[in-house]
Amino acid sequence: KSEKSSVIGKAGETLFLEICNKLPVNYSISDTSKQGKKGDFIITYTNEGNIKKILVDVKNYSSTIPTKEMDKFMEDLNYGIYDAGLLLSYNTKFTGIAEHIKIEDKMLANGKVPIMFLVSKDETLILSAIQLIINKINIQETKIIDFSYLECIMNTINDNLSNSSDVRRLLSDLQISIITNMQKCQEKLLTQEYRIKRSINEMSECVSKMMIENAMKYTP
Repeated sequence: KSEKSSVIGKAGETLFLEICNKLPVNYSISDTSKQGKKGDFIITYTNEGNIKKILVDVKNYSSTIPTKEMDKFMEDLNYGIYDAGLLLSYNTKFTGIAEHIKIEDKMLANGKVPIMFLVSKDETLILSAIQLIINKINIQETKIIDFSYLECIMNTINDNLSNSSDVRRLLSDLQISIITNMQKCQEKLLTQEYRIKRSINEMSECVSKMMIENAMKYTP
């Protein structure tokens, strides 16, 4: 089980690395998954001498991300000096967080740091989310741009992702219902065919018996 989890985790990290290779040229990514207290990746953003670092942890779980994994990520953030954090889950939500995408400020040892929780496997959304974090950092520093519009966009994304999940569940339930009813129909059809065959056999035996009896009446 441990080996299987390791393979699944590695596949998730490889996918993230491939996605990040499509970021603009002033973004770079370092694989830190083999290093202790450094998450899975560090994304570095550079612009006219301005350097920002995002600590990233990627989860490829089939069940809800437990609190201990979130706490571990916070410990890693405290251990180093980063401008932001990104906890990405491809499949499942984080414990205690209902939204698919959420940014909240956390007070760490080196000050207040924005942390994004993102549940998605969509390449475009992941790339946009990374750049959104960088914008969030710059906004907090300059205090010029209003972040409320971006928050509205995130709310829209959350609403649509939730609706998509509901529709997917309905389709799954519908598929199960169709399969179940098909099985019932097949069972009924087989039962009817069996009864028909049995009745035909009984009728055939009855006719044969009558023919024999009639033949014997006319036998001298």
